[in-house]
Amino acid sequence: MSYLKELITSNRDECVELNDEANFYSLYRDYKPDWILIDIPLKNNNGFKLAEILKRDFPEVNIALLSDFNDERLRIKSEEIGAVFIPKEKTFEFYQLINSK
Repeated sequence: MSYLKELITSNRDECVELNDEANFYSLYRDYKPDWILIDIPLKNNNGFKLAEILKRDFPEVNIALLSDFNDERLRIKSEEIGAVFIPKEKTFEFYQLINSK
């Protein structure tokens, strides 16, 4: 995710990075980000599970799930949760999309 973080901060946008979900709730309340980017494999959890919890607790949040694998099953699962699936090879296109608004 460091490539995407570099893209975001190069445009003077703020980026807060977490290695696990332990401090997420306090950071979310403090920052109210436009997007939350989650690696599907997480240190202590599963990105899908975290996305489901976040959508339940904060239905307004925009979530992008990132993966090294461009797998249709991952895209479908992401959409079922209400998140966008981004294969890491498409992170630049995603960055362009969120900055066009």
